[in-house]
Amino acid sequence: MEMDTENFKYFCTVCNDYFPHESLSIHNETERHVLVETFYSNRKLFNVINTDHPIRVTPDDFNFEDIAIKVNLNQEKTVKFNICNISNSSVTLLDIFGLTNEKHVQIVNIKKPTKPVVILKGGKLNNSFNAGVIINDYGFFEVPIAFTYSSSTDKSEPKISNFVLILDFEVETDWSVTLRPKRPYHMESKKSFLPVIKKIPGPEIKLVGNMMTIYLKMYKPPVEMVAILENKMKESKNLGIKALTLLHAMNKVLGHKENVIDFTRENYVDRFTYLLYMEEAEELIELEQFRKEKVYLKSVKENNISYFRLEVGDGLIEGRPSLIVGDKALIYPLRGKDYGLKNVWYSGLICKVELKSILLRFRKSFHQLFQPDVMKVNVKFEPQRLPYKMCYRALEFVKEREMQFLLFPLENFPFVKSPNFVDKLEFHNEDINNNPEQAQAVLNIVNCTSRPYPYLLFGPPGTGKTVTLVEAIIQNWKLEPENRRKQLVCASSNAAADIITERLLTKSEIPATDIFRMYSPSVKNSQISNVIMSCENAHNLNFNEMNNNYDVIFPSYEEVMGRNIVITTIITAGRLVDGIPCTHFSHVLIDESGHCMEPECLVPFMGLITGENKRVHGQLVLAGDPLQLGPVLRSPAKDYGLQKSLLERLMTSDSMYKKNPETEKYNELVLTKLHLNFRSHPAIIEIPNKLFYDRELKAAGKKEITETFCNWNELPTKQFPIIFHGIIGKEDREETSPSFFNLNEVNLIMHYIKECLVGKTINGRLIKTTDIGVVSPYKKQIQKLSIALKTKGLNGITLGSVEQFQGNEKLIIIVSTVRSMPKDEQTSLGFLKNPKE
Repeated sequence: MEMDTENFKYFCTVCNDYFPHESLSIHNETERHVLVETFYSNRKLFNVINTDHPIRVTPDDFNFEDIAIKVNLNQEKTVKFNICNISNSSVTLLDIFGLTNEKHVQIVNIKKPTKPVVILKGGKLNNSFNAGVIINDYGFFEVPIAFTYSSSTDKSEPKISNFVLILDFEVETDWSVTLRPKRPYHMESKKSFLPVIKKIPGPEIKLVGNMMTIYLKMYKPPVEMVAILENKMKESKNLGIKALTLLHAMNKVLGHKENVIDFTRENYVDRFTYLLYMEEAEELIELEQFRKEKVYLKSVKENNISYFRLEVGDGLIEGRPSLIVGDKALIYPLRGKDYGLKNVWYSGLICKVELKSILLRFRKSFHQLFQPDVMKVNVKFEPQRLPYKMCYRALEFVKEREMQFLLFPLENFPFVKSPNFVDKLEFHNEDINNNPEQAQAVLNIVNCTSRPYPYLLFGPPGTGKTVTLVEAIIQNWKLEPENRRKQLVCASSNAAADIITERLLTKSEIPATDIFRMYSPSVKNSQISNVIMSCENAHNLNFNEMNNNYDVIFPSYEEVMGRNIVITTIITAGRLVDGIPCTHFSHVLIDESGHCMEPECLVPFMGLITGENKRVHGQLVLAGDPLQLGPVLRSPAKDYGLQKSLLERLMTSDSMYKKNPETEKYNELVLTKLHLNFRSHPAIIEIPNKLFYDRELKAAGKKEITETFCNWNELPTKQFPIIFHGIIGKEDREETSPSFFNLNEVNLIMHYIKECLVGKTINGRLIKTTDIGVVSPYKKQIQKLSIALKTKGLNGITLGSVEQFQGNEKLIIIVSTVRSMPKDEQTSLGFLKNPKE
């Protein structure tokens, strides 16, 4: 308890209120204080007690279908009470008072009895008394109101008791009203896996010209893998002999979940083959849940080309199912004498993905056969198998070319300086002169100090991994002007690859004619920045009426080999394997490699710098952070090692890449850890530095950036530019989407963006929408927030998931966790419990 000396009032932290001229001991014995203290120390007790009272109190004009009374922020809401005597004798109402100790809740203007009011048996008091409630924060708030009464019988003296009415309030805004669930969430029953017996192929995306002819086997996972996963990898008589045989073979190589076998040179290929089988089969099972039955296709035309539109639903925008141009949908026309063959599915090419629908193109006979809006069909979606096939082929190279030694390095490999060894570099980025770790990493990459083994660049958040890679690429380009080194630069996403491309084009002297940014056919020209347009493959999907296919124009292998720097994603890099000699690239550099499954990481270098007779013809560089978000997996394969990237496995399992226990340092010839964080204020990196990075991170960002908000009026603690604003919010889902959203958090985020940030000048800097990024683990939350921002004309704010923001940066980051109700402490939070999130 504290005292307001000016007004001689005591403030009670239990009652959250001031009380005049009372000593501490007197106030603590008052009925109100005792009741508040009891209520908040044993909240569950009152749920039981309130059923035993002779009176019932209900709020007037309240819809019990709602979970809470809706109020506007900082505006008084008057609640009128209906009081009913349900006992066999009279009851006397004595007092009404609020019990809340919540700092964001005020109970005001209570209309209470001025003298005792008798309520006869069966009597009611309708709207005679009321209380005003003001909420000054977003979320759900529990507001307890106490009603003091006395009751008596012929055999007893009057007994004074308290009935507590617990009201729930929710702050609402104009946009949250429009964002409420359209229809209640209901979980669709799990669909059994339905195999396709016979399939008639449809149009394809064809690469025209004399390039990118990919020779890939089918590498199909055994059909029994689906049954094994549906049976949770347990033995069962229902599995059949083939499935049981496969399961036994897997257990022999993988072990069991409780006792997983380690990776070795001997089991490497078999282990990862089985794990990929599991992941691909799980994707098939997942896609089966989006199977549609008895739906219509609509015939449409765009640019004089006939398509069929299929309504997929709201889930499409959140990746349920995740579909891109080039994927396939299988259509089964339901019975009708004019509609094809029994048990035959027609394969359709997805030519366009819209907000809620897709456009499909089929073989010509299907288009001629179909009657628009008349014939019902069943629909299945096929996964994009190219990434898996690239991984299987990379594993095949490991076995055929005996490259296991490259993936399991020896601790003491003999390092020999090459004749072209460089002792010192003149850095293009002058800041690197002041960063010894970055300087050492660039020098080592140029000198190929770990070859034939991978060189690891371990970069915690904001330490400049990409900056270091860009400098190494520039130095390799400058080193031998007459015979420039050829470099393949890869990243786990198009966004990360684009960042490297743009930096090379805008912050170096390398001409665009020396750089080739290679995109996959699914990327549209509209998604490519104007800066990159000068050096990309500029393909378009052009419909070829003659063969009913879509042609994509790629340059020839010779044209690609003529560029000194090729930049692409790890999977698209696999397109080069069949036409580029394994002696061509001097370096393969993979940024954000910690996000990739290990077999994915093999794709850009197995076959491109690995040759016959165990020869490695180039330096592999893996940049990333194994302590940040790893690969996103669906299947139990994550429990058997597929969740680890190649970077993480080497750093945690291979002694060559571990710290020397005596010196506590890494071998600088094979691994460099960056220590200087250029992105964040010291307060932001303090916790991860302590928990994950051995306290080796040092804040080195420019103070005019990192301290922009240190004296912001909204900060609870000055010089600590972090706000933890916890609210109790309602978690919603709608229709068949399992993704959560929380409109109370949307309201809070909108408050900060609209009222506190955008258009305000903070520390001399005008805050723009482009300064702000919002991260949330739930796609539905991002979708709802996007709609809310559009209603207020707030464009330019970057919204995305944790994966999408990996490696990105903004002046202001807002994190919406969505899951906020107290029950979440006891229930599973899934990936939110992952420390890498």
